[in-house]
Amino acid sequence: MNAGTKDQHLFLSFRGIVTTDLFSPTETNAILSTRAEFQVTSGNRDWEIELRYLSPKEFRGTGESCKKIPDGVRLRPIFESNSTNALLAAQVLSLLYQTPEKSPFLLCWLCLCPEPDLPVIDGSHIRRFISVPFQDNPKNRGSFYVRYLMPESNFISAFSVTNDGISFSKAGNTYRYGAPFSAGFRELQYELLATTNVAGTMVPLSAVLKRFSPRPGAASADDIYTRVFASLTVTLVSTSHIDALSKWPSVYMALDQRPPLLPTNVTVNYLVTNDQWQSVTNKDLQLLATITRSSNRGKVHTGKARAIFFVTLMLLPGVVYFLLKHGKVKQQS
Repeated sequence: MNAGTKDQHLFLSFRGIVTTDLFSPTETNAILSTRAEFQVTSGNRDWEIELRYLSPKEFRGTGESCKKIPDGVRLRPIFESNSTNALLAAQVLSLLYQTPEKSPFLLCWLCLCPEPDLPVIDGSHIRRFISVPFQDNPKNRGSFYVRYLMPESNFISAFSVTNDGISFSKAGNTYRYGAPFSAGFRELQYELLATTNVAGTMVPLSAVLKRFSPRPGAASADDIYTRVFASLTVTLVSTSHIDALSKWPSVYMALDQRPPLLPTNVTVNYLVTNDQWQSVTNKDLQLLATITRSSNRGKVHTGKARAIFFVTLMLLPGVVYFLLKHGKVKQQS
C-alpha cells in the first residue's frame, strides 16, 4: 500500500468529460465511441462517481452512479428522463472499488479518487480488472506497477497491470493463452497527463486509460493491440458540494449482494432512504439476510420446490411487516 496513506483527504468535486473508444484487432477506426459527462466527489476516503452519456444518440441521457458505501459499492442507473412513478432499485455489491469492467468508471476512479483501494494481493500481484463475477477468483491475478503523484502521494500518476497468461471464458472457466502470450502480456495502462494546484494540493486534470489484448497471429508478447482507449478531461474542480447530474427519489429499493453465503443471483431486498447505508454487520440487515437464505435454501432441488414455496408464503407477512415498520434498515450508530 501507499506509504503516504492519510486518515483524511481534502473534499473535492470534479466535473468533466470522458471519452471511450473500442477497437477490434482488424480495424483502424473505433467500432464504438462514447462521450459522457462525469461528476466525482471524494473526501475522507469516501467517493461517488456519476456518469451521464452525451453520445452516441442511443445512449444519450442514460448512465450510472457508483458510490462507495460500508463493505461495498452502490450502483444505480441514470435515465434519460428523471420523472418516473416506478419504485427504483439500486444494486449493491461487496466490491471495494467501482465495477472493474466499465472503463470510463475505472478511469475516473483511478484518476480522481485519492488513494483508491487497489485490489492488491501482495507486493507484486493484484486482481486484474475483469468482470464482477470473476473478480475475486483466486486465478485472477497479475503483476502490477503503481506510482503516486508527488509530493502528497494522494493520486495515482502511473499504473499498469500485466496479465499472467490466464483468461476467463464467459462461463467462468479459465484457460492459458498459447504462445507467445502464455507467460503473460501487458493488459492495462493508466497515465496521468496534467495536474493543477487546489488549496495547496496537487490534483489531476487529465489522464488516459488503455486496455490491451493479444493480436491474432502474433509473433511476440509485445504484439498486442489497444482494445479500449479512454481519455478524461476535468473542466471544473471545487472544494464544495455541487449539484448532482441526476436526481433520484428519497426512498428506493436496495438489491443487496453484500451479505455472505447468498445463492447465486439472490439479493437481500429492503428500502433505503436518502442514500444512507449501513454495514452488513447491522442486526436488522443480518436478520433480512437470514430470512433470504432460508427462503432460497435448496431452490435448485426440484423435489423441495413445493416446500420452499409454502415456507416463503409463511415468511412473507413477517418480511412485509418488518419493511413497513422500519421503512428502511435502521442506521447503525
